[in-house]
Amino acid sequence: MKIFISQPMTGKTQDFIETQRSQVMEFARVKYGDDVREIASYLGPNARFDPLESLGLAVQMMNKADVVIFVPDWEKARGCRVERMCAELYGKEIVDLFFDGHQYWKLVK
Repeated sequence: MKIFISQPMTGKTQDFIETQRSQVMEFARVKYGDDVREIASYLGPNARFDPLESLGLAVQMMNKADVVIFVPDWEKARGCRVERMCAELYGKEIVDLFFDGHQYWKLVK
């Protein structure tokens, strides 16, 4: 199962981004089993793309996902909002997470 993580990155350190992604994948393994693989959509701090170009690449990567996981505060980031709209319009399984200070949990609506 392929997992795409939608995550706000502006103003976050590389360490925070990578740690959060690791925690999200830990959640995914608990929910879906050990046969999960993260789609490597985080291009790192040295990537030299403008924001719209990065978003286009992310949407292309999301196309391969079985599940799109949205981390807390996704709604505050332009790119995440567009990713959400694409995931909804194209029928991707969507999981919203919240963080209780120790681990991630699925947000039940």
